[in-house]
Amino acid sequence: MTAYMTTPKEAYQKSEKGVHNEFNRSRDLSGENALVSTEFYYFGEESRQIPQGLIRIIKKNQGHLRIESEELIKQFENWINCFEKNRIYANPQLGFEFDRTPTEEQK
Repeated sequence: MTAYMTTPKEAYQKSEKGVHNEFNRSRDLSGENALVSTEFYYFGEESRQIPQGLIRIIKKNQGHLRIESEELIKQFENWINCFEKNRIYANPQLGFEFDRTPTEEQK
């Protein structure tokens, strides 16, 4: 994934790792709905290689991808269940971008 971040001079700098930043904050936080789950897998900057047979489940752009193949769903479940559920494996990609002291306005 490619994301664009700014340098102090406000010039766009390409980053190969995707990350949410101030430029997409208003769009990302303007919705009325949220997805909440009691089960998750968070790999952060230590992403896992998806098996070749599961590549077709990856949605490359905005929007959603509907998977109806029961066999493909079962293959994904078998793969993801090899990992411990509800565990944070690593910090977010480019997490240092968010390690800032909040301004008075943000408090």
